[in-house]
Amino acid sequence: MGSVSFHVPPSPPDELAACLRAATLSGGYDVAPAPTRIALDGNLLTLTKDANESGYVLVPWPLAGGRRVACLTTTLRERPEPYHLLVELARGKVNQVRCQVADWDAIGLTVEPEDRLELRDLTRRFGAAVLAPDAPPANDFAQEALTRATAAGERLSASFAEQLLQTRVGENGPIETRLGCNLSQLPPVEARAAFAATFTSVRLVPDWSRVAPSAEGYDWAAFDELVTWAFTAGLDVSVGPVIDLADGRFPDWVAPLVGGDDFRLADALCGYSESILRRYGDRVRSWQICAGFNHRDALGLGEDDRLRLATRLMEVARAVDPDGSWVLGIAQPWGDYLTEPDQTYSPLVFADNLVRAGFQFAAVELEVLSGNQSRASLPRDAIALYRLVELFGLLSLPLEVTFGGRSAAPPDAHLETAIALAASLPQVRAVRLDLADAQGNRTGVVPSEVLRNCLKDLRVRYLA
Repeated sequence: MGSVSFHVPPSPPDELAACLRAATLSGGYDVAPAPTRIALDGNLLTLTKDANESGYVLVPWPLAGGRRVACLTTTLRERPEPYHLLVELARGKVNQVRCQVADWDAIGLTVEPEDRLELRDLTRRFGAAVLAPDAPPANDFAQEALTRATAAGERLSASFAEQLLQTRVGENGPIETRLGCNLSQLPPVEARAAFAATFTSVRLVPDWSRVAPSAEGYDWAAFDELVTWAFTAGLDVSVGPVIDLADGRFPDWVAPLVGGDDFRLADALCGYSESILRRYGDRVRSWQICAGFNHRDALGLGEDDRLRLATRLMEVARAVDPDGSWVLGIAQPWGDYLTEPDQTYSPLVFADNLVRAGFQFAAVELEVLSGNQSRASLPRDAIALYRLVELFGLLSLPLEVTFGGRSAAPPDAHLETAIALAASLPQVRAVRLDLADAQGNRTGVVPSEVLRNCLKDLRVRYLA
């Protein structure tokens, strides 16, 4: 059994408890979190996992300005004496930003002199905390270094995205990356013009509970109207997820099938999928058949059952439309759900299993949700997003990145940088917003003015 202990800095008890409850030990090439036992005795934090091995510690830590970001230490070995938590979080962030900027610098990123000075200065500030970790000012120095390094990483990520977009457009003309939004029903009439002016594509999300409130048949009238409007608006149209394993995505009559005859449940899901594919397959070529199958789901299925069900759904889809374009949805792509003991398939491993099963996916969608819903990820910064895209590039498939959460308007702060960075990367073929209300309904809410201007700027300056 492996344990790592830390001296925890003084902090408001409620804020500290909220951070430490989400602390995890992580490891491996994908830095996947592991089930972690947490013990706090005074200011001594002990994290324990089953395997004896070195690794990382991930903690969502509050920064100046009220922002909270999941911060990762460097690799830590097990040792009897405690580490200083804030010093190690600062070490991890300073090291991450310096290494990432060095990589970007090597491929041509122009780093402004003031940014180089900032990196040197915050490194010296971190050094002051390292040299005297037990001195009273050490935590203040480490907190300052952590906050400034995160801010520098965001600025340099935005600069990298801007320079990469300019380079790509200068070499090949406007890029083909699609800018889209998820919809489950028609936007309000007054919002439709703004929607079409902001986005180049739309993913239409069928609501099974509305399409089939009973097991007796389907009512496609509302979704027919949505599909017709999307094509009339001149948007690039895809449909999905057809089956979403999140809470609230199933008709009431499906619940009694859970935990009973697995064949009846699978038949119901496959029957619905086949019906929608046959109805719209002559107009819609791009589909996301399933979402959230790598994550703990509303049906209570085990991860092997979810993998088998995803395989069966893809077999049905391929049989109905052999030439269809299929997108595989991945929830919590950093693997936050792996803190549960019965979850062993990391997001990358789950996707790789389906690819190795012989399915020809057109793309993999990385679902980056915020807020307190079950599939939300811990908040990450832009460099963490960049490294996530690099990791999933190992699949040698195009990627799509969806940002969103359950709110009328998700937070704008730092989201513009993440969107621009995702859109700039050649591996990413689509960037999408999933704007939902408190009940999870995608009603075509137009984003706030700040975010809308960001999207329009991307579209006008860089996108085809």
